[in-house]
Amino acid sequence: MATDSAEILAVPSDALSDFYDRTEFRSDPAGVRNALNVVHSHGRYYLREWAEQTERVRQVIPCVVVRNGIRLLCIKRAKKGRPDLRLRYTLLFGGHVDADDSNGDREHILHRCAERELREELGLHAPVSRDPIGIVVDLETASSRRHFGVVFECRITDSIVSVRRNCDNSEFTHSRYDNDYPLLESVELVNKKFDPWSQLLLTSDFARRNFGASQSDFAAQLPLRLMTG
Repeated sequence: MATDSAEILAVPSDALSDFYDRTEFRSDPAGVRNALNVVHSHGRYYLREWAEQTERVRQVIPCVVVRNGIRLLCIKRAKKGRPDLRLRYTLLFGGHVDADDSNGDREHILHRCAERELREELGLHAPVSRDPIGIVVDLETASSRRHFGVVFECRITDSIVSVRRNCDNSEFTHSRYDNDYPLLESVELVNKKFDPWSQLLLTSDFARRNFGASQSDFAAQLPLRLMTG
Protein backbone atom coordinates (compact mmCIF):
# COMPACT_ATOMS: atom_id res chain seq x y z
CA MET A 1 0.00 0.00 0.00
CA ALA A 2 1.49 3.29 -1.10
CA THR A 3 2.09 5.95 1.56
CA ASP A 4 1.65 9.70 1.05
CA SER A 5 5.42 10.06 0.66
CA ALA A 6 5.57 7.38 -2.06
CA GLU A 7 5.56 7.94 -5.80
CA ILE A 8 2.53 6.55 -7.62
CA LEU A 9 1.45 6.15 -11.23
CA ALA A 10 -0.78 8.92 -12.59
CA VAL A 11 -1.71 10.36 -15.97
CA PRO A 12 -2.06 14.06 -16.91
CA SER A 13 -5.73 14.96 -16.83
CA ASP A 14 -5.87 16.26 -20.38
CA ALA A 15 -4.63 12.91 -21.71
CA LEU A 16 -7.67 11.18 -20.16
CA SER A 17 -10.19 13.90 -21.00
CA ASP A 18 -12.11 11.64 -23.44
CA PHE A 19 -13.00 9.33 -20.55
CA TYR A 20 -14.15 12.07 -18.18
CA ASP A 21 -17.37 13.17 -19.85
CA ARG A 22 -19.63 11.33 -17.40
CA THR A 23 -19.74 9.10 -14.34
CA GLU A 24 -19.83 5.47 -15.48
CA PHE A 25 -18.47 1.95 -15.52
CA ARG A 26 -17.40 1.33 -19.09
CA SER A 27 -16.70 -2.15 -20.46
CA ASP A 28 -16.69 -1.79 -24.23
CA PRO A 29 -13.46 -3.44 -25.46
CA ALA A 30 -12.41 -0.56 -27.72
CA GLY A 31 -12.83 2.00 -24.95
CA VAL A 32 -10.91 -0.12 -22.45
CA ARG A 33 -8.05 -0.67 -24.94
CA ASN A 34 -7.87 3.06 -25.64
CA ALA A 35 -7.71 3.81 -21.92
CA LEU A 36 -4.84 1.34 -21.46
CA ASN A 37 -2.95 2.89 -24.37
CA VAL A 38 -3.27 6.32 -22.75
CA VAL A 39 -2.04 5.01 -19.39
CA HIS A 40 0.93 3.24 -20.98
CA SER A 41 1.83 6.23 -23.14
CA HIS A 42 1.33 9.06 -20.64
CA GLY A 43 1.64 7.47 -17.22
CA ARG A 44 4.37 8.86 -14.96
CA TYR A 45 5.26 8.60 -11.28
CA TYR A 46 4.31 11.50 -9.03
CA LEU A 47 4.51 12.08 -5.31
CA ARG A 48 1.22 10.79 -3.90
CA GLU A 49 0.90 13.69 -1.47
CA TRP A 50 0.90 16.10 -4.43
CA ALA A 51 -1.36 13.98 -6.64
CA GLU A 52 -4.01 13.77 -3.92
CA GLN A 53 -4.27 17.59 -3.85
CA THR A 54 -4.55 18.38 -7.56
CA GLU A 55 -6.73 17.63 -10.56
CA ARG A 56 -3.81 18.11 -12.94
CA VAL A 57 -3.31 14.33 -12.89
CA ARG A 58 -5.51 11.27 -12.47
CA GLN A 59 -4.22 8.57 -10.15
CA VAL A 60 -4.47 5.14 -11.78
CA ILE A 61 -6.09 2.55 -9.51
CA PRO A 62 -6.06 -1.08 -10.70
CA CYS A 63 -8.72 -3.03 -8.82
CA VAL A 64 -10.21 -6.49 -8.96
CA VAL A 65 -13.65 -8.03 -8.61
CA VAL A 66 -13.30 -11.52 -7.10
CA ARG A 67 -15.94 -14.02 -8.17
CA ASN A 68 -16.95 -17.65 -8.49
CA GLY A 69 -19.41 -17.63 -11.36
CA ILE A 70 -22.12 -15.17 -10.36
CA ARG A 71 -21.07 -15.13 -6.70
CA LEU A 72 -18.99 -12.09 -5.64
CA LEU A 73 -16.66 -11.21 -2.79
CA CYS A 74 -18.12 -8.32 -0.79
CA ILE A 75 -16.42 -6.69 2.23
CA LYS A 76 -17.38 -3.68 4.34
CA ARG A 77 -14.95 -0.77 4.48
CA ALA A 78 -13.65 0.69 7.72
CA LYS A 79 -14.77 3.96 9.31
CA LYS A 80 -11.95 6.08 7.91
CA GLY A 81 -10.78 7.68 4.69
CA ARG A 82 -13.00 9.45 2.16
CA PRO A 83 -16.58 10.13 3.30
CA ASP A 84 -18.09 8.34 0.28
CA LEU A 85 -16.17 5.15 1.17
CA ARG A 86 -16.59 4.94 4.95
CA LEU A 87 -18.57 1.92 6.16
CA ARG A 88 -19.64 1.19 2.59
CA TYR A 89 -19.45 -2.29 1.10
CA THR A 90 -17.09 -2.84 -1.79
CA LEU A 91 -16.72 -5.36 -4.60
CA LEU A 92 -13.47 -3.87 -5.87
CA PHE A 93 -10.09 -4.51 -4.26
CA GLY A 94 -6.92 -2.72 -5.30
CA GLY A 95 -4.81 0.37 -4.88
CA HIS A 96 -2.14 2.66 -6.27
CA VAL A 97 0.59 1.55 -8.66
CA ASP A 98 4.09 2.01 -7.30
CA ALA A 99 7.46 1.79 -9.01
CA ASP A 100 8.07 -1.77 -7.83
CA ASP A 101 5.11 -2.96 -9.91
CA SER A 102 6.87 -2.05 -13.17
CA ASN A 103 9.61 -4.69 -12.98
CA GLY A 104 11.06 -3.14 -16.12
CA ASP A 105 7.91 -3.92 -18.12
CA ARG A 106 5.28 -1.17 -18.40
CA GLU A 107 2.87 -3.19 -20.53
CA HIS A 108 1.61 -5.35 -17.65
CA ILE A 109 2.23 -2.98 -14.76
CA LEU A 110 -1.47 -2.61 -13.91
CA HIS A 111 -1.98 -6.37 -13.88
CA ARG A 112 0.99 -6.89 -11.56
CA CYS A 113 -0.29 -4.20 -9.22
CA ALA A 114 -3.73 -5.85 -9.11
CA GLU A 115 -2.25 -9.22 -8.19
CA ARG A 116 0.00 -7.65 -5.56
CA GLU A 117 -2.92 -5.82 -3.94
CA LEU A 118 -4.92 -9.06 -3.71
CA ARG A 119 -2.01 -10.79 -2.02
CA GLU A 120 -1.43 -7.95 0.43
CA GLU A 121 -5.04 -7.09 1.31
CA LEU A 122 -6.77 -10.46 1.09
CA GLY A 123 -3.99 -13.05 1.11
CA LEU A 124 -5.26 -14.27 -2.27
CA HIS A 125 -2.71 -15.82 -4.60
CA ALA A 126 -5.18 -16.57 -7.38
CA PRO A 127 -4.50 -15.39 -10.96
CA VAL A 128 -6.03 -12.15 -12.17
CA SER A 129 -7.32 -11.68 -15.72
CA ARG A 130 -4.54 -10.43 -17.97
CA ASP A 131 -6.86 -7.90 -19.62
CA PRO A 132 -9.14 -5.49 -17.74
CA ILE A 133 -12.90 -5.98 -17.89
CA GLY A 134 -13.63 -2.26 -17.66
CA ILE A 135 -12.76 1.22 -16.49
CA VAL A 136 -14.60 3.32 -13.93
CA VAL A 137 -14.84 7.09 -13.48
CA ASP A 138 -16.73 9.09 -10.84
CA LEU A 139 -16.94 12.82 -11.59
CA GLU A 140 -19.08 13.78 -8.64
CA THR A 141 -16.47 15.14 -6.19
CA ALA A 142 -12.99 16.62 -6.49
CA SER A 143 -11.55 13.62 -4.64
CA SER A 144 -13.28 11.04 -6.81
CA ARG A 145 -12.25 12.81 -10.04
CA ARG A 146 -8.59 12.40 -9.09
CA HIS A 147 -8.81 8.62 -9.47
CA PHE A 148 -9.14 6.52 -12.61
CA GLY A 149 -10.16 2.90 -12.04
CA VAL A 150 -8.98 0.02 -14.22
CA VAL A 151 -10.96 -3.09 -13.28
CA PHE A 152 -9.76 -6.68 -13.60
CA GLU A 153 -11.41 -9.88 -12.43
CA CYS A 154 -10.18 -12.84 -10.41
CA ARG A 155 -12.13 -16.07 -10.83
CA ILE A 156 -11.82 -18.53 -7.97
CA THR A 157 -13.35 -21.95 -7.26
CA ASP A 158 -13.83 -21.41 -3.51
CA SER A 159 -17.09 -20.22 -1.96
CA ILE A 160 -15.31 -18.46 0.93
CA VAL A 161 -12.31 -16.13 1.08
CA SER A 162 -10.43 -16.30 4.38
CA VAL A 163 -8.66 -13.04 5.21
CA ARG A 164 -6.14 -13.28 8.05
CA ARG A 165 -5.48 -10.42 10.42
CA ASN A 166 -1.82 -10.23 9.34
CA CYS A 167 -2.89 -9.03 5.86
CA ASP A 168 -2.60 -5.35 4.98
CA ASN A 169 -6.37 -5.02 5.22
CA SER A 170 -6.81 -2.04 7.53
CA GLU A 171 -9.25 -0.50 5.03
CA PHE A 172 -11.86 -3.08 6.06
CA THR A 173 -13.90 -3.50 9.22
CA HIS A 174 -12.73 -6.13 11.74
CA SER A 175 -9.24 -6.07 10.23
CA ARG A 176 -7.74 -7.03 13.60
CA TYR A 177 -9.36 -10.44 13.38
CA ASP A 178 -9.34 -13.43 11.08
CA ASN A 179 -12.43 -13.25 8.86
CA ASP A 180 -14.16 -15.67 6.51
CA TYR A 181 -16.17 -13.96 3.77
CA PRO A 182 -18.68 -16.07 1.80
CA LEU A 183 -19.12 -15.07 -1.83
CA LEU A 184 -22.62 -13.70 -2.44
CA GLU A 185 -25.04 -13.73 -5.33
CA SER A 186 -26.36 -10.40 -6.54
CA VAL A 187 -29.75 -10.96 -4.89
CA GLU A 188 -27.93 -11.09 -1.52
CA LEU A 189 -26.34 -7.69 -2.19
CA VAL A 190 -29.50 -5.69 -2.83
CA ASN A 191 -29.88 -4.08 0.61
CA LYS A 192 -26.21 -3.22 1.14
CA LYS A 193 -24.83 0.29 0.74
CA PHE A 194 -21.90 0.30 -1.67
CA ASP A 195 -19.08 2.65 -2.48
CA PRO A 196 -19.59 4.60 -5.75
CA TRP A 197 -17.37 2.44 -7.97
CA SER A 198 -19.06 -0.77 -6.79
CA GLN A 199 -22.47 0.83 -7.35
CA LEU A 200 -21.50 1.74 -10.89
CA LEU A 201 -20.29 -1.80 -11.53
CA LEU A 202 -23.52 -3.33 -10.19
CA THR A 203 -25.71 -1.17 -12.45
CA SER A 204 -23.62 -1.79 -15.56
CA ASP A 205 -24.42 -3.99 -18.54
CA PHE A 206 -21.37 -6.04 -17.61
CA ALA A 207 -22.94 -6.96 -14.25
CA ARG A 208 -26.23 -7.81 -15.89
CA ARG A 209 -24.55 -10.12 -18.37
CA ASN A 210 -22.03 -11.76 -16.03
CA PHE A 211 -23.46 -11.60 -12.49
CA GLY A 212 -27.18 -11.77 -13.18
CA ALA A 213 -27.52 -8.39 -11.46
CA SER A 214 -30.83 -6.58 -11.96
CA GLN A 215 -30.00 -2.96 -12.76
CA SER A 216 -33.33 -1.78 -11.35
CA ASP A 217 -32.61 -3.36 -7.94
CA PHE A 218 -29.35 -1.47 -7.53
CA ALA A 219 -30.33 1.76 -9.27
CA ALA A 220 -32.72 2.47 -6.41
CA GLN A 221 -29.77 2.50 -4.00
CA LEU A 222 -27.66 4.96 -5.91
CA PRO A 223 -27.22 8.42 -4.42
CA LEU A 224 -29.09 11.15 -6.26
CA ARG A 225 -25.78 12.53 -7.52
CA LEU A 226 -25.20 9.31 -9.49
CA MET A 227 -28.77 8.75 -10.62
CA THR A 228 -28.90 12.19 -12.24
CA GLY A 229 -25.32 12.27 -13.57
